[in-house]
Amino acid sequence: MPIVKAQGVILRSIKYSESSLILDVFTLEYGLRSMIISGVRKSKSKSKIGLYQVMNFLEFVFYENEKDTLCRIKEVKTTFMYSTIYKDVVKSSIGMLMTEITRNAIKEKSSNPELFEFLKQWFIFLDTSENSIANFMIKYMLDLSRHLGFEPMPNYSETNYIFDTYEGQFISNEQTNQYCASPAVSKFIFDLIKAKHADIHLYQSNGQMRTEALDMLIQFYQLQLESFKDLKSVAILRQVLS
Repeated sequence: MPIVKAQGVILRSIKYSESSLILDVFTLEYGLRSMIISGVRKSKSKSKIGLYQVMNFLEFVFYENEKDTLCRIKEVKTTFMYSTIYKDVVKSSIGMLMTEITRNAIKEKSSNPELFEFLKQWFIFLDTSENSIANFMIKYMLDLSRHLGFEPMPNYSETNYIFDTYEGQFISNEQTNQYCASPAVSKFIFDLIKAKHADIHLYQSNGQMRTEALDMLIQFYQLQLESFKDLKSVAILRQVLS
């Protein structure tokens, strides 16, 4: 098997056997790859297990497996060090939900430099932001959906002011159904569709509004992506924010 090098972000880490880890990594050069690192959980391991935390951006040297099974990692090197995410319980909880959503949504096993750069910039933004990040997850999910090809249609108007997660657009009050957000949350979602990510702290919201908006966007993802699973990290983030 050829030895290749790639930049990647860890989206999932699972303990395997007594001392190994299986990682789902979205790489710049090869798209989504499943990798295994052996012996890293041993006390005498030369490689620090902290390197393999979810959210970390690393340079991987690994044996490329053309049979679409596990690629064995030979070595890794840090490419970006977080300053605040692992020290801030709110930021780390948001980051965990980001990675779970991203892993659920991304399936492609080919290079997508634009998507990789998008993910990197959002994790850096989370790490470096000094403003309120209360609206962070809503804006992230909206922008990620655009990169994945199913973003909501920004057709909000005086007559179409209800967000319908099934149709992925704003509809009139007469058309409301089980997939619709409230008028206030629909307006909030539309405002964040238009907003620049650096300005999301300027948009007023409360906990109830953000909870409903997040629930509606999770439903939106589930309706657009058949294999999108339930999210475990949502409950953790809500507990942290409560």
